[in-house]
Amino acid sequence: MIRWNPFLISPDYCCSSEKKPTSMSDFPPELLFDILSRLPPKDLIRFLSVSKAWNAIIRHHHFIKAHLQRSIQTNSFRTILVRSIGSPSSDYFSSAVNGSETFRTVVKIERPLKSPERYQILGCSIHGVVCICNSLRTNVALWNPSIQKFKMIPLQAIEQQQPSSDLHTSLGFGYDSVYDDFKHLRIAELSKGVFVSSEVSIYSLILNSWKRIKNLPRNDFSTLNVYDTALEFSNGALCWLMPNRLDMYRFIILTFDLATEKYREFDTPVDEDYSTVMELEVLGGSLCVSVHDWDTGNDVWIMKDFGGPWTLLYSIKKETMTWLLNYCPPLVFAKNGEMALLKKDEEAFVWFDLKGKIGYQDNICGLPLRFDAKICEGSLCLIDGDPVIDYCCSSEKKPTSMSDFPPELLFDILSRLPPKDLIRFLCVSKAWNAIIHHHHFIKAHLQRSIQTNSFRTILVRSIGSPSSDFFSSAFDGSETFWTPVKIERPLKSPERYQILGCSIHGVVCICNRLRTNIALWNPSIQKFKTIPLPAIEQQQPSSALHISLGFGYDSVSDDFKLLRIAELVKVKESFLKLNSWKRIKNLPRNDFSTLNVYDTALVFSNGAVLANA
Repeated sequence: MIRWNPFLISPDYCCSSEKKPTSMSDFPPELLFDILSRLPPKDLIRFLSVSKAWNAIIRHHHFIKAHLQRSIQTNSFRTILVRSIGSPSSDYFSSAVNGSETFRTVVKIERPLKSPERYQILGCSIHGVVCICNSLRTNVALWNPSIQKFKMIPLQAIEQQQPSSDLHTSLGFGYDSVYDDFKHLRIAELSKGVFVSSEVSIYSLILNSWKRIKNLPRNDFSTLNVYDTALEFSNGALCWLMPNRLDMYRFIILTFDLATEKYREFDTPVDEDYSTVMELEVLGGSLCVSVHDWDTGNDVWIMKDFGGPWTLLYSIKKETMTWLLNYCPPLVFAKNGEMALLKKDEEAFVWFDLKGKIGYQDNICGLPLRFDAKICEGSLCLIDGDPVIDYCCSSEKKPTSMSDFPPELLFDILSRLPPKDLIRFLCVSKAWNAIIHHHHFIKAHLQRSIQTNSFRTILVRSIGSPSSDFFSSAFDGSETFWTPVKIERPLKSPERYQILGCSIHGVVCICNRLRTNIALWNPSIQKFKTIPLPAIEQQQPSSALHISLGFGYDSVSDDFKLLRIAELVKVKESFLKLNSWKRIKNLPRNDFSTLNVYDTALVFSNGAVLANA
């Protein structure tokens, strides 16, 4: 098994007629697509100005989907969007979530809809997009805070059957995966002390228009309780709690499928009473009901399969959680799924251990005194929307060539690429050459390859042919192999060559049967280093000579080493860095033989070379 890595990057390279890239225009489109899909959305917006090719790739809907999918799968580029509560106008802040589930200092960001009103976030973030609106629902916009683009939603007039009636409007924001379309649902309820009528409309972002749809199926339940709390989106449907008009403690959950435009009804896991408050939430894409009892604490129920049974996810009791003063809605699961982030009393965040039933406060610098919060994925959705900040007037420098890339970003991009491509990119620029050749980069690339199981191949040697042929087959993500491809090997003499031991950091040791020609070889980049062999001092020239070789790696001195054992003579060791051999202490046991390792190499493990004597 071989791990591809650019070790032995400096030694001899097998001749190749393959064209090497000298500028970004020479990059294969599929490789450029893969590189860019790994970058944060904010950087991709800056890179729109690098070239027309980059601009076309980044704006393409296939790229936007691929970037979003990678962001979701790897939990990359997640942020927490914070809205201040209590200030004359709502201020917004953003904090990045790092890999250890901690947050950076929050930074104030600009928002669309500049009027001095208080704006709230409706529901949850979907594909990195949130819906914000004022309290009267007269100004509504979709907003992607990671790239600071937004889209105003035009509102059509509501046909009031009786002008003197009271109007209550509820809005829901969701995504129709069948038609790849963001949609809004508006429910307008008309009343005069008692229910009069309702009007339901749906908005399509693709069509940029509203249409009337079938009214709510139940008139005995009200939408008044969702006036200040948005409809929630889960599994392609908008969901909301509706209380019975005659029994204020009895609720149902009504859902509306955005693709089929059909209603569906669920029961709540428990009924409300005078001491409890019930809220609908979404956690990890699943519908949740949070029940806060003013006397006992919080229970959160989850519907893991849409339409399936309710399961109690966790219960927080006031007598054991002294920090629990009020309603604590869940925001997001940790990466390991064993903890959930809760928003405590509009003033702090708490990580709650679902198994240990304990919580601890996460102190984030820069938070407002009171706030609301949503978790947002990093995405390029709404890339063609209006800019919240006029980038033409922005003082931020935009990259126009690869030389404008920050070194740490270029380091990260290159560390994700296959070794074979990195060898081709040595001639792009002096900066690229210096980064790829640097020992810190080589180690970082190897570490990422090991952690992610990327760039693995299986190296195959033919047996029985006059000279040994070598073949290589790559692994894909499903642990299957590609068709083996014949590759050139070093040591071109027409002899049979074998591989000694295992691959170490992508490097193998090959030699002929007599152990007179030896080389270290990295087949992923087709580089090799021939090992010079010193003469063996035979104590008796007529005695038979049996040589065993072992190949390993010394992590203390960061050096590849070979061990040579000559039976009936002395022992020598080779250092690749010093490119020399030295005599070392002989074998400790003379009553055991090394003859059986003549045709089988010594094995390397945990920093030592092992022999079966």
